[in-house]
Amino acid sequence: MKNQESILSILFAFVGIIVIIILTGSFLFAALLGLMIFFLTIPAVYPLIRPKLKLKDLADNVFYARTEDNWYIALHYHEARYPRKKALPVILCHGIAQNKYALDLDEYHSLAVYLKVRGFPVFVVSLRGAGQSYYKGVKHSHYITFDDYVLYDAPAIIRKVIELTEAPAVNWVGFSLGGMIGYAISGLGLPESKKIQTLIALGSPGKADYINNKIIQQVIKNPWIGKLFPIKSGSRMVSPLGKYIPTPIDKFLYNPNNTKKRTIQLLLANCIEPINQGVIDEFTSWARQKKELSIDKTIDYRSNLERINIPTLLIAGSVDHIAPPPQVRFVYDKIRSSIKKYVIAGKRNNFKEDYGHLCLTVGEYAPEEIFPIILDWLEKHGMAKQKRIKTWFQKLKRRIELNRVLKQSIKKTNDKK
Repeated sequence: MKNQESILSILFAFVGIIVIIILTGSFLFAALLGLMIFFLTIPAVYPLIRPKLKLKDLADNVFYARTEDNWYIALHYHEARYPRKKALPVILCHGIAQNKYALDLDEYHSLAVYLKVRGFPVFVVSLRGAGQSYYKGVKHSHYITFDDYVLYDAPAIIRKVIELTEAPAVNWVGFSLGGMIGYAISGLGLPESKKIQTLIALGSPGKADYINNKIIQQVIKNPWIGKLFPIKSGSRMVSPLGKYIPTPIDKFLYNPNNTKKRTIQLLLANCIEPINQGVIDEFTSWARQKKELSIDKTIDYRSNLERINIPTLLIAGSVDHIAPPPQVRFVYDKIRSSIKKYVIAGKRNNFKEDYGHLCLTVGEYAPEEIFPIILDWLEKHGMAKQKRIKTWFQKLKRRIELNRVLKQSIKKTNDKK
């Protein structure tokens, strides 16, 4: 007979231990045990808390871009309040382990809302495996890679936005991974690559061999670590405590002086998505080999940076540990564009506060310091331009018309004589 204990006896023993600890004065240890019990009860009470943390979608509509491998990528459309003439549509692409809420959280922390009230049509993306995007087909590989984002999702997104707006080109704005996808698609030379008018990247490194953080290094050495914690459900479960309990990774992800705990709580409850094993494997390979190659080794993403020749704005956070300023500067030095700008958001450069990784999109000062920089760039380089050949044609046509009128006038004068 196996030596087993009933769940009820274990529970009584557990409660008894806590009572004894409290009676003996070990208050701190008792508090920790109580906190552990609270965590265990979260799944039961979470359905009651969830409605208070769930955010509504601020978009005016949701469209879907169908990829060549049958994924339907959600495009959350923000219609321009007062459309600007020649304003090209803006595509906002989130970072790793996120969905569209990374750039469209609430009325204040939303780059999408900021741009649409200033005349730009905006499409906020949720990449495959995130948000409302879904797969429709008989067979489906759950193994998603960075190459899938670049070769399937990005082209489909660009095609769909152009189809919906009938615009000649688009503006790509990416945060973290979203900016890296922007680098990749811009440097590939695909037909859709030529439709990108300008590229803006926030906290997006151009290479992976710089990684020196102990947490990330452990994930790289032991990829199985990422499977132990269910990141999406886990983040939602702990979100009620996100406003109150500091964690060791807080300063790693953002600057607490620049991003409120309430904002992080909303991100945990609405924005966090699982990191697909394929993405982990690919990034791990990049860090180990010190080369950013596609899975099939046919694309060298780092070398392709040199093929980017469109207007490019790069913004780095001064205390960003995910994409440190030197790694963003690497992209600036690598690309061939004659129109480019590199900004380090921090106190030394007259910003109100230093910016960590998440601060670039949901920081308290981002709407008044980061968003205006993006808007200014779009106003200068993200507008539809009249083709030069059309301008010369109009001048030629006008000259011919003037010559015709002049000849008629001379003929009338001669006839009168």
